[in-house]
Amino acid sequence: MPNYEVYIPAKPNSDQKNMTVVVEAPTWLLALRSGMQKIGDQGDSLSSILCENQPDGSIIIKDPVSRRIFTIRETDGADSPDAQQLQQEAEQEAQNARDEAERLAREEEDLRRQLEEQKRAQEERERKEREEAERRAKEEAERLAREEEERKAREAEEAELRAMEETERQLKEEAQRRADEAARQKEEEEARRKAEDEERQRLEEELKAREQAREEASQKAADLADGKAREVATTYDEKPESVSISQQEEEEVPFDPNEVLADLFERTMDLYTMNYEESFELIMNLAMDVIQAESGAIILSDYESALRELYFIETRGPVADQIKTMRIPRGKGIVGFSVNTGVSVAINDVNKNPNWYQEIAKKSDYPTRSLLCVPINIEDRTFGAIELLNKKGSDRWSNGEINVVNFLADKAAEVLATKAASVNIENI
Repeated sequence: MPNYEVYIPAKPNSDQKNMTVVVEAPTWLLALRSGMQKIGDQGDSLSSILCENQPDGSIIIKDPVSRRIFTIRETDGADSPDAQQLQQEAEQEAQNARDEAERLAREEEDLRRQLEEQKRAQEERERKEREEAERRAKEEAERLAREEEERKAREAEEAELRAMEETERQLKEEAQRRADEAARQKEEEEARRKAEDEERQRLEEELKAREQAREEASQKAADLADGKAREVATTYDEKPESVSISQQEEEEVPFDPNEVLADLFERTMDLYTMNYEESFELIMNLAMDVIQAESGAIILSDYESALRELYFIETRGPVADQIKTMRIPRGKGIVGFSVNTGVSVAINDVNKNPNWYQEIAKKSDYPTRSLLCVPINIEDRTFGAIELLNKKGSDRWSNGEINVVNFLADKAAEVLATKAASVNIENI
C-alpha cells in the first residue's frame, strides 16, 4: 500500500498550525481523510473538492467552502511506524469484514433452514386437514345413507298415519336444523370476507403511506440540490494557479439544477409502475436527455459472480452495442474507484488520471476525454454507478450536473431496493 505526504493548512481563524503528516492509504483521497483524522481535523466541510494534478506528481486539493488548499505527494515511507500501524489496522478491518461475512452467511443458512421447516410443517398440516375433511365427508355420507334406510324402513313398518306423520315431522325438524346450520355457516363466511376486506383496505392505506413517504424523500433530494448530499472528487488537469474557484464557477455554462430536478421529479414518477429493466432504461434516457454528453452507461456489480466484476446494464452512445457485453474487473478504472469508495468523480482529462482503465476504450476504438461517474448507493453500500463520457461543448463538469446525476443515481438505488424487497439483497 503506498505512503502519502499530506500537507494540511490550518483552519482560518483557529489556533491550528500548518502541518505535514505521512500516512499509508490505498488512494490519495483516503490519505487526505486519514491525515486530517490524525491531527484531530475530521474534515466535515469536504463535501465537494477540486483536484489538480501537478507536473511533479503531487495533487493540489482545494476546498470551495473553507478556501483551504491541501497538497498530497506519494512517498517511500512504507517502513514508518505510522505505515505499520495503518497496515495492522487494515488487516484487522479485513479480518473483521471476513468475520462479519461468515456471521451473515450463518444467519442466512439458519433462516433458510427455518423457512424449509415451516414449509414442511405447513404441508403436513394441509395434508392432515385434507384427510380430516375427507373422513368427515365420508362419515356424513354414510350417516345420511343410514338415516335414509331407517326412514324407509320405518315407513314400511309403520302402517298407521300417526307414525307416518311423526316421521315427516322429524324429517322437517332435521331439514330446519340443517337450514339453520347453513345460515350460520353463511354468516361466518360473510364475517370472514368482511375481515379480509378490512385487512386489504389496511394494506392499501399502508401502501399509500409508503408511496407518500417515498415522494417526500424524493422532494427532499431535490431540495438538497446544493451539492452537499454526496462527496465528490473532481479532477481538473493543467488548470492555471491564478484561476480562483469563484472564477471557475463563473466560467461554467449556466445550468439550473433546481429547475432540472423539478422536471425530473415529475418524469420519474412512472418508475413505480415499471418493471426492473424498464426502470433502468428510463433513468438512462433521462440522464442523456438532461446532461449534454456523447455517451453514457449504468454499470452494476455482479454479485452472482465470484469475481464481482462490473457489467453494463444500460448503454448509450456511438459504441453502445460493442461495450454492452464487456466487463470491468472489480476495482479497476475510475468507475471501480467510485464503486469501491462510494465517491462521485468528475474528470476533465481521463488520459492523465492514473485510475483510467483503457481496455474498454481500446477494444471499442472510442476516444474518451472527460468523464463523470456517480455511485449508486443503498444505505452504506455501493451496488454500481452511472457514468457519462465526453461532455459536449466543454470538458468541465459543473456541480449542478453532478447533483442532477446524483438524483438519478438515487432513483436507480430505489429500483434496486424495490427489487430487494422480496429477494435477499446479496443476490441483486
